[in-house]
Amino acid sequence: MKLLSWNVNGLRAIYKKNFMDWFIEKNADIFCVQETKAHREQLPDDLIEREGYSSYFAQAEKKGYSGVALWTRKRPESTSYQLNIPRFDLEGRLIQADYSEFTLFNIY
Repeated sequence: MKLLSWNVNGLRAIYKKNFMDWFIEKNADIFCVQETKAHREQLPDDLIEREGYSSYFAQAEKKGYSGVALWTRKRPESTSYQLNIPRFDLEGRLIQADYSEFTLFNIY
C-alpha cells in the first residue's frame, strides 16, 4: 500500500501548479492533504472526482481557512470529521477513515 501525505497550504493554489500531474504520477492508494483552505464547491471537478478514488473533504466554516482532504482507492468502512473538541470541530481539521485493517487519521 502506498500512502502519501502533504500539507499543501492551499489546494487551489497547488492545483494551478500541476498538482494533478503529481497526483497521477505518484499513483498512491491513499492521498492525505492538509490545509486545503477551500470548500468542496470551490474546487475543480477533476480534483474532487478522481477516477478510481473516493474523495472526502473536511472544511472549516470560515472560507479560505484550514481543511483536509482524502482520496482513497479502497472505500473506508466509515468516516468521521469530529475531534469532539468544539473549538476545533468548526475548522475542518480531521478526517478519520476506518478500514478493516487500520484506522487512518488525516489531521493537523
